[in-house]
Amino acid sequence: MSVKQKALMSFIWVISVLIMWLSLSLSTAWAQDENVAKAQRVLSALGYDPGKADGVMGPRTRRAIAAYQHSNNLPPTSELDEPTLRALGLLAVPLEPEIPPAPTPPPAAWRTVLAYLQHYDSQPSRLVPYLTEHFRQGLQAQAWIRKTMNEIAAQNFSRLSWRIERVEPPEPEAASEATVEVYSRVRISGEEMARREVFSLVRADHTTWLINELTSLAVSESGPEALTPDETTAGR
Repeated sequence: MSVKQKALMSFIWVISVLIMWLSLSLSTAWAQDENVAKAQRVLSALGYDPGKADGVMGPRTRRAIAAYQHSNNLPPTSELDEPTLRALGLLAVPLEPEIPPAPTPPPAAWRTVLAYLQHYDSQPSRLVPYLTEHFRQGLQAQAWIRKTMNEIAAQNFSRLSWRIERVEPPEPEAASEATVEVYSRVRISGEEMARREVFSLVRADHTTWLINELTSLAVSESGPEALTPDETTAGR
């Protein structure tokens, strides 16, 4: 084999390796961009502000990820690591065979309850668009915010974890009312306890639901079915 042929074969081999490397790099980058875009859409739906869902991991997206991690007791990496992707629902989590699948909640109603769970004990002012006047017990928005903040401070209230257990009706496209039941772990005056909260919602328009009433029940540690009335309010 001549020197020229050897040089040509070496050149072809180098080009082939570069093409393979470039293809793998582009494929990986595309997958990462897709994950970032999906995470941006989910974060935006959860009330965080990652900016436009463009698949770019910019400072605004990192701040939104960090805020989400802080709210959900995740490692504060500001990255889309495995725990964060799993918490956002972007990694499949196998269910136990004996656990039935959770009902599909009404999207808008579910987001309304989620906003309450996330912001009640940190930024109650963000809840005003989600509450009826009946829930505020006739108080004007600023008066309700002050009252709520005073109650939170007096009780040293914080929510530790929560899960949605029931949504009725499960497909409420034509319904004017819905009920969302949530099981929570909360801390009040330094004491941790379990409670079940039942949110009554009314439809404001074809896309918007408002919280109209909240019933809060303490849950016995012996089992979630043993309920003792703790407080029933049209607000907190």
